[in-house]
Amino acid sequence: MTGGIKRRFLWVLKNTLNRATLRAARVGRGPFSLVRHVGRKTGRVYETPLILARAQGGFVAELTYGPDVAWYRNIVAAGNCVIIFKGTEHHIDRIESCSPAEGLRAFRQPAASVLKLLRRHEFRFLRESASARPDTSREHPADQMARINTVTAKDASTSTTIMFWFTARLIGRLAGRRPEGMLVPLQLYAHLPRLLRAYGRLEQATSALHGVNDRHRALAELKAATVTNCEYCIDLGSQVARQWGLSDAELLAIPSYATSDLFTEVDKLVLDYAAGISSTPVDVDDELVTRLKDHFSDAELVELTHVIALENHRGRFNLALGVGSAGFSDGQACAVPESGYGQRYYRTTGARP
Repeated sequence: MTGGIKRRFLWVLKNTLNRATLRAARVGRGPFSLVRHVGRKTGRVYETPLILARAQGGFVAELTYGPDVAWYRNIVAAGNCVIIFKGTEHHIDRIESCSPAEGLRAFRQPAASVLKLLRRHEFRFLRESASARPDTSREHPADQMARINTVTAKDASTSTTIMFWFTARLIGRLAGRRPEGMLVPLQLYAHLPRLLRAYGRLEQATSALHGVNDRHRALAELKAATVTNCEYCIDLGSQVARQWGLSDAELLAIPSYATSDLFTEVDKLVLDYAAGISSTPVDVDDELVTRLKDHFSDAELVELTHVIALENHRGRFNLALGVGSAGFSDGQACAVPESGYGQRYYRTTGARP
């Protein structure tokens, strides 16, 4: 892009898109943050919308149009600026260099994958004033969630990076949220790319199954997650179950489902089945399967068995490698981990549903 064309493009951007995003950025809506800076020649205060990545001690900015843009030259000249991130002001007192690898690592998926594919390499670290720095001890950084190193977008092959991007998009649609650590299990599988691709196909085929309704699938998967005590699975499963119509009261009642009035008899049989499959050793007998067959076809029963078994696989994989909660259900009700599978419904009643 020549200098003249670039200047005209930036003028159009400043007077159209920037104006449209300022209001949303001020109140923390959408992907944009604001950089408040003082003109090095005019002395006027300006606000520029940007997409920033939160990092330990500050923020990472990607200089899409290079270091010659006005906002960046202004903050370099002043040595400081104010960031408005999610509606909150943060005072910046240093601008530091940032390598492409560090810059990509700071951005969440799918942004990191997109930046890598576009070969972006100009990043800057905007260090927050130490006296104004907030406590981040309750955040869920991806690099602190596992017992071994993850393979992030900067280290992955192009095909793996694309897979990360599509998976982040799928999980985001499913859960309605995209927390920072959402891809950690896949980033562990990425140490073995061929296995990652095969596992991805299994998950894709599973997501396309619709013989069992969403309610029973959510109950089955969440019960399996609470029995195995997988924090990541419970965190994501609770949010997905909420998206699929389960109430907070139902989520919290799962440990005592056998005596709860919140669940139908079929719900309770599904929960029984999930509890039995998830126990060690497996505790499923002929009577339970016979009662399930009154409500599910053979194909549906295979599907139900598969989603429960797959949830056990996910849980035991995550537990062994130290994958914890990613933050899908932060600030909301979440199912409770169990020390055992508890009382079984079908063994407490002699009446057939």
